[in-house]
Amino acid sequence: MISINTTGILFVSNFSNFLNETEDKVASYLPQNCKYKILTYKVCEINNSFSYENFIEKNFASINKCDSNYFSNKFHGVNFNLPIVAERFLSDYYMLDGALGHRQYCFEDVQFILKSWILFLDHHVQSCEIVFSGYADNIVSHLTFLLSEYYGKQCISFGPKNVINHETCYLTSGLFAKPYHDLVNNKPKMDVSLLAKYIENYDMRHQIQRAYKDTKGLSKPILGMYSANIISRNFWRYTLFGYKTKNKSLKIFLELDRVDLYSKVKSYVRRTYNALSTKFFYKFVKDVIPLNTKIVYLPLQVQPEASTSVTSPYFMNLQSTVEYVSKSLPLGFILVVKDHPAVKGMRSISFLKKIRSLPNVYLVNPKKSAKNLMTLSTLIIGFGGTTLLEAISLGKKILIFEDSFYSQGKLVHRLKEYRNLHDEILDFSNLEISDDRKKKELEDMLNYFHQRGFPRYTNFEKNMAVNLMKIYNDR
Repeated sequence: MISINTTGILFVSNFSNFLNETEDKVASYLPQNCKYKILTYKVCEINNSFSYENFIEKNFASINKCDSNYFSNKFHGVNFNLPIVAERFLSDYYMLDGALGHRQYCFEDVQFILKSWILFLDHHVQSCEIVFSGYADNIVSHLTFLLSEYYGKQCISFGPKNVINHETCYLTSGLFAKPYHDLVNNKPKMDVSLLAKYIENYDMRHQIQRAYKDTKGLSKPILGMYSANIISRNFWRYTLFGYKTKNKSLKIFLELDRVDLYSKVKSYVRRTYNALSTKFFYKFVKDVIPLNTKIVYLPLQVQPEASTSVTSPYFMNLQSTVEYVSKSLPLGFILVVKDHPAVKGMRSISFLKKIRSLPNVYLVNPKKSAKNLMTLSTLIIGFGGTTLLEAISLGKKILIFEDSFYSQGKLVHRLKEYRNLHDEILDFSNLEISDDRKKKELEDMLNYFHQRGFPRYTNFEKNMAVNLMKIYNDR
């Protein structure tokens, strides 16, 4: 459809204007002899940019005619449904009963969205050396990672990892966002007692407030539930009037990030009811855990959230996940489930009652100390993230459903076979690991992050460009 010359670094943005600006600034620090291109969602003034908007305007008819079998045959082994799963604007595989407030698209529109984005990205990814994109928690970035992997291209992203502090950013690789292994800085190894202070004093609520303030300018969502976007004039202008385009048949595909006002209002009503009813419900939940039992602790995730939609898409429905683990427990084990303290209004009282009704499952109050529950547990099971870090710092074993940004050593075990969870829980819980080995794994993990990364709040784009060029030159 289009002719493209070889590109050194391909930057792929998504629906975010912030990512557009970030990639443009990173590109400005690249050497002049490094050829780059920036792919954007809509037409913009960024240098060397190519937009999805222009692409579908020129190729609308041919995209519609393109048979789905073409993609199945050409990209054999690539599951192009997973980017839809990850995209909160298009689907609710979390099964949150309307609390998400996403728009509804018909099958034909979803097929066009997928086909058009694959065709737009395909030619560019083929003809570049390395790819730089946002994290894969949206359809655009997720497709970019899948196509990069298919063509054997390195796909690099970026993000903080709150392991040793919250002030370090990392270039990451792959869907599981692991810090790029070879980007080692000149810092010497440090003693574990110094590096562990951040995790030992880690406060999830404070971290979420800090992250929210960085992106939204507020310390938390309004009333703990409602997005800070609702006080933005630009948000309301876009929500009410949409995107201006002369070709009305393209409008729906250029507003994938536009909120459907009716669905969103309904979702806020649902969240308000959920928040009030679950608060009342937890007043009658008794945190009495039987003695002389082996505890498997399963902390529930914030949703929507990338650690489930991207890295563990088959475990996004947490009610089904709890049921699955409950069915797989060996005799003498109980499953202790605690909701995330930052979740407010997303989960219904029906969800909590169904979990609580399972005979070997104990639901505890979200305010209960996660660290105390981990200390009592034989095994922690879940999705990685902060739980993984805290578990390792306590010398606890953690079984994760999929790979994670750090999953090396004996304390972390990835589920190998879906139907074999019972045996894997039993074998892993019986595995003896010495205290020296636990200390060594904690030290290795902390130093792994200490010896990688760059300052998050100082020369951010310049540091990314420098590190990106190291990857480019070492390819």
